[in-house]
Amino acid sequence: MFKFTKRIVSLCLILSCFMSIFNPNIVKASEISSITVKESIGGRSDIVFLEGLPGDAHLVYTYKEDGKEYKVIEDADTEFENVDSIIYILDSDGNYLQEEILELTTQFNGDLVLERTESNGKVSVQNVYAPKQINLSTLTSDGTTGEWVTTYRDGNTYIKNYTITAIIAALSAAAAGTFGAPAAAALGSIAATYFERNATYTYFREIYNYMLSSYSAFIIVRETCHTSYYSDSSHANYIGYTYWEYDGR
Repeated sequence: MFKFTKRIVSLCLILSCFMSIFNPNIVKASEISSITVKESIGGRSDIVFLEGLPGDAHLVYTYKEDGKEYKVIEDADTEFENVDSIIYILDSDGNYLQEEILELTTQFNGDLVLERTESNGKVSVQNVYAPKQINLSTLTSDGTTGEWVTTYRDGNTYIKNYTITAIIAALSAAAAGTFGAPAAAALGSIAATYFERNATYTYFREIYNYMLSSYSAFIIVRETCHTSYYSDSSHANYIGYTYWEYDGR
């Protein structure tokens, strides 16, 4: 459930990570009401989940776009940092033919790299910047050690032509926090909505709270994060939200 930041801020923080007792994240998100999504705003329709639901590490689904039918098989690692997706297209004889393979990997610095292999063997690599998670070195107590501090952040993440599980990985890469991130299950219905709308970007508004240790200005002992997702930069078209919290006291 927990996704630890890969940046080493200080020896003190590292020692704290090993000594803290981790409580379960509390995650909320809108539920998927049906395994079939029939309406389409961006050209995709009749999304049917054959194996698993969005947020599962293994997912198989079909959908229609521009009069053609596709099938996608996806597998992700436990933290959704790496996603392999195989996309098939249905031919006139009723057979699914492999059209392309997508491999999404999360780099050490949090950026995403998407490698796309087409059926003709052509390979293209796309480097996608992902908004970074909160860096502890940028947080200061300002005399509020032992009390809640609130920060606000707006951002967006590129997801054009990503599969559902790849969108989950992109949203997770942009999540705030040092000790946690929204569970994939919480991001599942949001990612499915973006996919159905064939969105180019996800837009989010984040309220992040943290509490530093009463004894150190370098150790976070509590976190909460509420993130609202939208389909437009003006934040007028609401998609859903995720919420998680961490208590290491």
